[in-house]
Amino acid sequence: HEEASVQEACTLSLANLSLNSRVVCLDIVQDEFITQLVQVLEQSSSPRTLVYLAHVVFNIVKFEPLREQIVALNIVQSLAACLTNNDADVCIAACKALAALAPDSAVRDEMLKTNTLGSLVSILKENTNKEVLRKAAWTIGICVANEEMAKELNKHGALRVLMDMCVNDAQGVSNLAIVALEKLLHYDLAAKYWHLGQLDQTDVIKDGFYDTGSHKAGDDFKSIKYLLDRKADNKRAILYVSIVGSEPEPQDMKSEASTTGSTTNVKTGRGTAKGKKPGKSKKKKVPTAILR
Repeated sequence: HEEASVQEACTLSLANLSLNSRVVCLDIVQDEFITQLVQVLEQSSSPRTLVYLAHVVFNIVKFEPLREQIVALNIVQSLAACLTNNDADVCIAACKALAALAPDSAVRDEMLKTNTLGSLVSILKENTNKEVLRKAAWTIGICVANEEMAKELNKHGALRVLMDMCVNDAQGVSNLAIVALEKLLHYDLAAKYWHLGQLDQTDVIKDGFYDTGSHKAGDDFKSIKYLLDRKADNKRAILYVSIVGSEPEPQDMKSEASTTGSTTNVKTGRGTAKGKKPGKSKKKKVPTAILR
């Protein structure tokens, strides 16, 4: 108990000293003291110690050059473990630190490897603390920075739970849920088409887009992996777009589904996707496969 209290006091002091202090944060990183802090973060069972350490990480990563130095120290996995902690303050502090780290592409790669995104979605599904839900929704909104992150979150059911949170604002988190939901739909066009039944004119269909039909009340958006793992049945076909390796189409041939060079304008409306030919680039056919 004495050792735990000493750790709590030390980490509290570090959290206070490192707040808005580049000099202190630099000393922590340069003296490799951060390595010991990460070890404590991995091993400590004291909620207060975990909270203070997460605050130290948050204070350090606000300075971008220092953020790059601590990314390689297994910090993402240690913070991800805190997301499953029963203490609300630990979850909140971990969310803040992960959100501060998320702009780094290497951190996002680590999040994909360590199931960090799955843990964030689990908080939205299972936690009832209003502030924890707010921080988790906020963190998800920051983490969705590309298609890969969006698809991983949707694989864990983020789309459905965020949709429910937007409708039912019992916890007062609908605004943050709306932001996260909009970013998910922006980067995952298959999910957007499932949810809205149409795409915007500025949306570009890329390799891997698929259409499972419009959703019904209570339905969950299914990942392509889930659909491929299921046995085939005689229900609605699932259309999958595969552009990679497609053969050029004759100049005089027209196709309703086409891609041209690197830019494609997608026309709204179910079942149609048309592209404009920029300059003299050749028109290519977009092969589709019926999965179901």
